[in-house]
Amino acid sequence: MNTAKQQIQEFKNEGFPFVYEWEDAPNTIYDEHFHKGKTALYTIDGDIEFEYTDTNEVHILKKGDLIYPELKRPHKAKVGPHGWRVVVAEMIDGDS
Repeated sequence: MNTAKQQIQEFKNEGFPFVYEWEDAPNTIYDEHFHKGKTALYTIDGDIEFEYTDTNEVHILKKGDLIYPELKRPHKAKVGPHGWRVVVAEMIDGDS
């Protein structure tokens, strides 16, 4: 399992130009949206329920989990009761 610093470096090594840590408050809701460019999310702490809305496919992301949301595929998410700390990587600045 990587630390935030280690994961930031890994994403930079993968060629992501925009990489940063982000933290959400408990029970934060992300309405349906999609990403125009490649993105990646690595959970440092807490959890989030991530759902592809076209198929209702659900992924529960916990500490150490990594997901590359499918390009332009609609999804929504709900942060768990303890919040969510994540390393975000984007090919397009502000795309997550």
